[in-house]
Amino acid sequence: MKRVLSILVLVTLFVALLAPVAEATTYPTYGHTRVKTTVRKEPKPKGKKVVDLKADTEVEVNKMEIGEDGEIWYKITTAKEKEGYIIGTDLAVEDNDRDEEASSAVYSDVLYLDKTYACEDYNGMGKKYSWICEINGKPVAGRHPKTAIGADAEFTIFTRATNTGKSKATGEAKSLFTPSYEDVMNGFAVQQKLTAVWKEKEVEWVVTYTFLPEGVKKPPVTYEVDNIESFETGTSAAANTVVAGSNSQTEAAAAAAAANAWTCVNGHTGLLETWLFCPFCGVSKPVAGQ
Repeated sequence: MKRVLSILVLVTLFVALLAPVAEATTYPTYGHTRVKTTVRKEPKPKGKKVVDLKADTEVEVNKMEIGEDGEIWYKITTAKEKEGYIIGTDLAVEDNDRDEEASSAVYSDVLYLDKTYACEDYNGMGKKYSWICEINGKPVAGRHPKTAIGADAEFTIFTRATNTGKSKATGEAKSLFTPSYEDVMNGFAVQQKLTAVWKEKEVEWVVTYTFLPEGVKKPPVTYEVDNIESFETGTSAAANTVVAGSNSQTEAAAAAAAANAWTCVNGHTGLLETWLFCPFCGVSKPVAGQ
């Protein structure tokens, strides 16, 4: 009997090893080219050219593969039904699964988004940069764009910087962030570090994404996030780290919230003082003195 159980355990482990890693994106989906790029017949840098595509060309994305160079490549189909591979850094892939999770979260809101870029030392490479910014693979451009954010719904942040001055410094960063119920309700900011490289020189940027509900002017908290190696697997390099409160009223507001906080009979908590019922299960707020 023990021998049979041992065999079953080994078989189970073997099957688990063969199972593919779960991806965060369901294919097919859609995407667009971030820059002018080449579609190749095989997922490798010197693969036979199929067609060149301009920046902002929409394509159907069929699947993701790891090429011979160890990079992420996407198999795509163009509007003219040309098929081939585009290297991952040149393609923004829409992550509709994460968008759906945000929209169907227990608590979600459409927040205004602001972006700022800070650099302390340009290292002689020039100050002029163009920026590509994406949330869940979709571009966020213009002044105060809106994006749907859900409590406990993970989303991806992608930033690409390209020097448009005297150098060709280029850098990109991919991060994951999971906002809490309080973050969605009160607003929050996420800081992402990006290193642009040209020849043997480097320049570091700090990119801040600020998400604010209507009527809120400053985020009560700012988080610093680590960049990730593979956003397809949904695995973050580290947990979110609080950098600093950017609102001078944060401590007083937190104290007031704690004084009025309540817990529903089902154990749910989280700024429930602002609700007459629990947003998670609908239980009414208990009457004072009861």
